[in-house]
Amino acid sequence: TKRQVLMLNVASLEKARPAHPGELCHFLQRRVDHLIVKSNWDYVVDVFVRRHLWEDDGSACALTRSLQIAGSYPPPTGVALSRFYDVLY
Repeated sequence: TKRQVLMLNVASLEKARPAHPGELCHFLQRRVDHLIVKSNWDYVVDVFVRRHLWEDDGSACALTRSLQIAGSYPPPTGVALSRFYDVLY
């Protein structure tokens, strides 16, 4: 099976503003089957992805997501990461 990998550098999007809520979701849904987010809890990448794929429009993007935890900090309390990510590793 052929797989296509798309690398998205969130740092390059830091100042960008989507044209409408859900724009990033629509972009990714046309290009990927699953999104792997490499970040520590509540760091720039994690916060960016959760904001643009979940919080801004009040509903989750219909795209499976996993968080590859890139650090040793414990998960933050009171944050519903398990509702956003399908897999944590």
